[in-house]
Amino acid sequence: MIIILAPHMDDEVLGCASLLRGSVVVYFTQSHPSFPGWAEEQERMMEAGGFESELLDYPIHHLDTIPQARFIGNVEKFIQEWRPDTVVIPFASYNQDHRAVHEAALTAMRPNDKLHFVKRILVYEEPDVLGTFKDFRPAYFRPVDIDEKCRLVSLYKSQVRGHRSDDVLMAMATIRGMQSRLSYAEAFEVLRWVD
Repeated sequence: MIIILAPHMDDEVLGCASLLRGSVVVYFTQSHPSFPGWAEEQERMMEAGGFESELLDYPIHHLDTIPQARFIGNVEKFIQEWRPDTVVIPFASYNQDHRAVHEAALTAMRPNDKLHFVKRILVYEEPDVLGTFKDFRPAYFRPVDIDEKCRLVSLYKSQVRGHRSDDVLMAMATIRGMQSRLSYAEAFEVLRWVD
């Protein structure tokens, strides 16, 4: 069982298209009111991607203003409920919402005797990681069908932008594929891996 933590709708497909099918995606925010039709887009994505979801409703672009204890509690609840082997979290990029979810997830998955122990913690890469102030250090690569990934991203019509274009996604998948001797790949940092 895989849980993907997505601060925003579209983070799950931008960073984890190769892991979507059969997973559970936890969305921390829904969308901004200036993006009409987001609910229909998210519904189409769930159907096309073959995953389940949990929807929280925190304000988009303001997760850094909410006490971390709330997010930690949310993540602990989902870990206890779903008992995943793997949790995939966003990279702590310049996006304040991504940093807030990343930090809460680290605390929520600390080893202790009261919480379900998550054997694998992976950090996903998205286009906004490029040029960030921190280095992304991938150690795990998964093959990705880049045409399918681009098709899925296009389902979020309200979210498609130049820095998330098919060309950018193709370039990232090509570089990660070259590093892993795969045609196209997605890359992940490994924070924990226990067999």
